[in-house]
Amino acid sequence: MLFLDALIRQHIPEWNTKSRLHIACIATTNPVYLVFSENSSYPELVIRVAESEDIIKTHNITQQLFKKVGNLVPESITTFNFENRNFTVQKGVNGMPWFQLAQSISTAAQWNALRGRAITALNQLHKGTMAIESWKTECVPGQELRDCFKKCIAAGTELPQQVKTQVEIMGKELDSLGTISAFPQHGDYCLNNLIIDVDAIHIIDFEDFGMTSMPLHDEFALALSMHSKSIATSLRHELNACTEVNLFNINSTALPGFFMHHLLLRLGEWSKPIQRQKYREWLLSILDNFLLEPHSFFDKLVLQKH
Repeated sequence: MLFLDALIRQHIPEWNTKSRLHIACIATTNPVYLVFSENSSYPELVIRVAESEDIIKTHNITQQLFKKVGNLVPESITTFNFENRNFTVQKGVNGMPWFQLAQSISTAAQWNALRGRAITALNQLHKGTMAIESWKTECVPGQELRDCFKKCIAAGTELPQQVKTQVEIMGKELDSLGTISAFPQHGDYCLNNLIIDVDAIHIIDFEDFGMTSMPLHDEFALALSMHSKSIATSLRHELNACTEVNLFNINSTALPGFFMHHLLLRLGEWSKPIQRQKYREWLLSILDNFLLEPHSFFDKLVLQKH
């Protein structure tokens, strides 16, 4: 990886003083390089490589967010092109990814504390996103749900017949909200996209940022992630815990419609790549259960029914 060492020193002059760089490559669809200097306990630079312009877009997004939320997101440093490939450079952050932390989270108290920290970080991210004037938008939830259903079908997803009926029912409930103010969602806010330190959480992976501005998408993503990682907590528990406090104050009767939108969006083009096949199958099983009694997934609706 000598070529990368030379590129780093060329495009980041202050790194010319580093005597020796240690570079590790994470084998993904597009390479991600972790750069360590001598005696560093965590990667000081994270370099992503891709032929498309998408990573430049992501770089610009995190650059704007960093100005609003600081170290909640990694600081984007620079971009450059080499041999028709785009390179983006971010500062590394201290902490552990979920796969390293998982074994140490075993009690209900630890699980609740982790969820609380993740929700706090998400609210900070959303407030920072809302503070960027050019990103503010409007959302018509009822129409968003109907459009999402059509796109899911167009993507070739085979859905149970009951989905169409429920979309019609839930769409009417969402129509009562009219047009609401909204902002871009992270898109894939899950435990795998958090770097967790003793006193800080850092949010990474903004490739899906802005895939929707539908409220609660990120809260539902976190709930599904928490449920998938812990056998001890039910999905209903996670959904209610993650949506209890949100920036929209959504009426409880509208929650099933927002959750249906989340599931259909994930079951469309987003989950078609082969690496997401197992997750897609899991979401379809959740959809099947959700269709049986949508209200039973949310505590307030269960109480209202009884």
